[in-house]
Amino acid sequence: MSGAQRVRAGRPVGRAVALGVFLIHNLIDFSLFEPGPMMAYAFLAGCVLGVRQPSVAGRRKRTASAAVALGVCVVLWMIFAGFVWIPTATAEDAATDAGVSLRSGRAAEAAQLYAQAREHQRLNVDYTFRTAQAMIASGPGANGAEILALLDSAVRQNPMSTEYLLTRARFTAHLNDAAQRRDAIRADYRRVLELNPNEVSLRLEFADVLKGFGTPEDRAAARKEYEEALRFNEMLPRNEPKRLKEGKVEEIRKEMASL
Repeated sequence: MSGAQRVRAGRPVGRAVALGVFLIHNLIDFSLFEPGPMMAYAFLAGCVLGVRQPSVAGRRKRTASAAVALGVCVVLWMIFAGFVWIPTATAEDAATDAGVSLRSGRAAEAAQLYAQAREHQRLNVDYTFRTAQAMIASGPGANGAEILALLDSAVRQNPMSTEYLLTRARFTAHLNDAAQRRDAIRADYRRVLELNPNEVSLRLEFADVLKGFGTPEDRAAARKEYEEALRFNEMLPRNEPKRLKEGKVEEIRKEMASL
């Protein structure tokens, strides 16, 4: 085999290796399903696979087997489209419209659209959470029990989300029966701080909520949270934007002294 022939024979292998590197790269920085690169990948991979397959010239055709395989693939493709792709696309359209409505100040309309998205695609917990958020934004006439049920569902599906937990804690704290729900509010804030212990603003917020409960136990817990907030604040660099100003620190110290 001449040098030129060896180069031509090695090209498909090189392309296959390049595609493999591309896949490894997408495990780190995911961009495989962007429309452009995905289409280019599909065409290039198909070409490489076709080049590397042995020739079928002179062999007996298996038309029946190919037809059956094609029929099965088409049926499976249609089932998958009906149960996954179409509902997901419909849900995404509704969610996009909901986002536009929310930005335009039509929170009630946004809540209805997010609810539609949730009905079409139950696997996406974010639709549940966005429905609750839009209902909260729609004003005091919203159904508090329904909102709380939606937030409970979102937290159950993703208990590691500090956004879901914090939203539920804040919403519950503003309900008329918040005093009866103090244990749940405390539990949500403590879980958020377990997941994000270094956030000074969250500790201050939790301390304010505890102080508002007014019981001796909660006032003592509030003082502890203020102390923790100041301790974590001291760990921040002097030039850190999140670091509390000296005036705010003195204000917190006075608040601690009053507890």
